[in-house]
Amino acid sequence: MYPDAPKSQFGSPPRPPEVNAYRRPSDVKAVTNWLKVLLLLEVTNTSILNSILDKIETVDEIDHAIGTLTKQIRTVVENSSKVVSVADNLQKLPEDI
Repeated sequence: MYPDAPKSQFGSPPRPPEVNAYRRPSDVKAVTNWLKVLLLLEVTNTSILNSILDKIETVDEIDHAIGTLTKQIRTVVENSSKVVSVADNLQKLPEDI
């Protein structure tokens, strides 16, 4: 089928990824202001981060710290992003093209 394809441990080459011909690209996309993210993370609400222990010793404490940091970063990124129409973001070609 594919002569140069690597063989898997089961002897047959891996199948190529399936392509869905009916899937359309999204009409909207998120645009993030990364400078705003940086500035907001620098002045982040310390009361949220104060819930993270100074000395982390258990798996539960690791999970809590990761969850708190992830939630804070996700919130900052969401607050620094906006959803825009893809059509509004397309560059127009010159008339002579």
